[in-house]
Amino acid sequence: MQHLHDFTIIEQVDTSQTHRVYKARRPDDPATYLITVQPMDSLPSETDAQPPAYENLLMEAQEEMRRKEQFYRSLLENTFDDVMVCDANGIITYITPGIRKYGYEPEYLIGKSEMELIHPEDRQSMEAQMYQTVIQPGTVFRDMMRVRLSNGQYRSLEVIGKNLLEDKAVQGMVVNFRDITEQQEAKEEIVRKEKYFRTLLENSFDVTFTRNADGVITYVSPSVERVLGYAPEELIGGFGMDMYHPEAIQGILDDYVRFTTQEAPHTGSYLRRIQMIRKDGRAIEVEAMIRNLLQEETVQGFLITLHDITDRLYAEKQLITREKYFRSLIENSTDIVSIADADVNFFYASPAVERIIGYTMDEYITLNGAELVHPDYLPMVSDTYISVVQQAGALAKIEFPFRHKKGHYVFLEVILKNMLQDEDVKGIVMNSREISERKKAEEVLRDYNEVLKAEVARQTDSLLKKNEELHTILEDLKNAQMQLIQSEKMASLGQLTAGIAHEINNPINFVSANIDPLKHDFEELQTLLEQYIALHQSPDVPADLQYIEQGMEHIDVPYLMEEIKALLTGIDEGAKRTKEIVIGLRNFSRLDESETKLANIHDGLDSTLMLLRHKFKNRVTIEKDYGNIPLIESYPGKLNQVFMNILTNAIQAISGEGYIYIKTWQEGKLVHISIKDTGSGMSTEVKERIFEPFFTTKEVGMGTGLGLSISYGIIQKHRGEIRVFSQPGKGTEFIITLPVT
Repeated sequence: MQHLHDFTIIEQVDTSQTHRVYKARRPDDPATYLITVQPMDSLPSETDAQPPAYENLLMEAQEEMRRKEQFYRSLLENTFDDVMVCDANGIITYITPGIRKYGYEPEYLIGKSEMELIHPEDRQSMEAQMYQTVIQPGTVFRDMMRVRLSNGQYRSLEVIGKNLLEDKAVQGMVVNFRDITEQQEAKEEIVRKEKYFRTLLENSFDVTFTRNADGVITYVSPSVERVLGYAPEELIGGFGMDMYHPEAIQGILDDYVRFTTQEAPHTGSYLRRIQMIRKDGRAIEVEAMIRNLLQEETVQGFLITLHDITDRLYAEKQLITREKYFRSLIENSTDIVSIADADVNFFYASPAVERIIGYTMDEYITLNGAELVHPDYLPMVSDTYISVVQQAGALAKIEFPFRHKKGHYVFLEVILKNMLQDEDVKGIVMNSREISERKKAEEVLRDYNEVLKAEVARQTDSLLKKNEELHTILEDLKNAQMQLIQSEKMASLGQLTAGIAHEINNPINFVSANIDPLKHDFEELQTLLEQYIALHQSPDVPADLQYIEQGMEHIDVPYLMEEIKALLTGIDEGAKRTKEIVIGLRNFSRLDESETKLANIHDGLDSTLMLLRHKFKNRVTIEKDYGNIPLIESYPGKLNQVFMNILTNAIQAISGEGYIYIKTWQEGKLVHISIKDTGSGMSTEVKERIFEPFFTTKEVGMGTGLGLSISYGIIQKHRGEIRVFSQPGKGTEFIITLPVT
């Protein structure tokens, strides 16, 4: 039986003379009860036999209230959703037992803030929604949030809340929540997959687009811009007929009719080749896969995939052309091209087989090659064939007699190659050439060989006797070859002879002119010296000494000594000049050229200029611009000959006064020598022939025509290069390039 002291009175809701009605609550129960209280003096006495009717009604009402409260509580605590009640500040005042599936006991959460359970990233949104709901009584909010379990993990909840703060029976915020973690994950997976497949589709090399039942384009993948030149937005919403070649449009319309007629199945697909027109007007070929998805809820239209096969068709065409080309070569070859398996069973032969062996191609591919080889050659041929079969890619050549269809044998030269591993061949390829005539010729040659052997033996003695003579002739030829350059050099020296003689004659005349005065002076000094020597035998030394002193005054000894000194100086200068000319000649004409040596290019140029001085002095000015170049590994005498030829031609090309510019410089591992004149220059025709042997523009007897030809050969021997630049009236420049060691 319930007692009044078990309840907490909330408010009085009704009053009369006979009773009062209160709204009350038990401490451990959120339900609200209505309690009727009646004064004691109005109650019937205990002596009454039966309880009054109003007491029975009170008990019945209380029992009905307990029954209904238990009914609703059971519904609430066993529903699929969970329910929470919190005050205006978010403090939990009640929560259903279902919260245990999240790892919490209801008693643990009562009195705590609901925000403690919400994921930090969701709190701000939830607080804003709660605030809006609190200030607007009766409003409802719906949201999704993540709630922390007792183990620290989070679950996704769908939340529906309603403001019942002014409801006297609730006086709180009622929040229903349901765990939607699996649904959320499934949704995210769907979004992820949708994004995945969309990314694949939009990055595909093929073009994908859809048309609705009316043929209007509803979607186009971005690859359409690469394949057809259109942006997707240019096609969506239209029919896109400009994309198709005029001859292909009727086929497209037929396809549409085929897919939309009642006789055709609702779904299906087929592949066809279509010629399309790019936006820039260029025609391309595509493979179109068309699928009817009108009954598919997600598409409700036609799915078309276009694969550009223009390059593939071109490659196929090229492949067919090349195949025809090589097939034509094989079928028109004079040799037999055949293919056999590892057991020498033929499965291909070119038409030449009928001409050479007598079998048609169809007959030949039924044969086994080993059965047609001459028995005497079969072991050798078998061994060779087996060795080729055992090694992928192996190559071999053999010669043997092969039986003709008519029974006789023809000699074949066969080249075999193992192509068993080649997917396109899978066999041993043989190229067979008939060599019967060659074999006959070889037999004839063998007979001749025997005769020749005898003849050779007979003449061997004679040849041995002549060997020394031939050796001598060979040496003479070598010497003649070596002397060709030297001969040209000597020819150049011959042209210089008169000038060099004049050059040498001047210092020699100077020496000769000084000899007689010097001899006379020495004779006088000798006489004086002899008189001094004879003093130690003289009986009258003072008288003889006086005589000697008179003689010294007569010949003027101081003057005589000065004269002798001057004469000796003149002789010394003449000798030095002569020595320079001789050294220059020796440097120019030396023959010690069997080995290369390090040479100074500037010394060679200067020696050559010294020998040519008589030809240009007082007429041609030489301008030198010598760079800092290293010694060159070379044949110095031969290089001097090149300088002599080029400088001689330059001097001769200048009529009257002029200039010759000589410049040297280094670029990387190359040294350059430039010799440029201000002479008459050359025409293009002459310039193109100047290095030809025996070509000359000089009068007969003035040149051999070998100078520049030999110069060209000398520079080539030095692994160098010689170039010429010239124009009529503008002079000529030769540039010699030599490698640095």
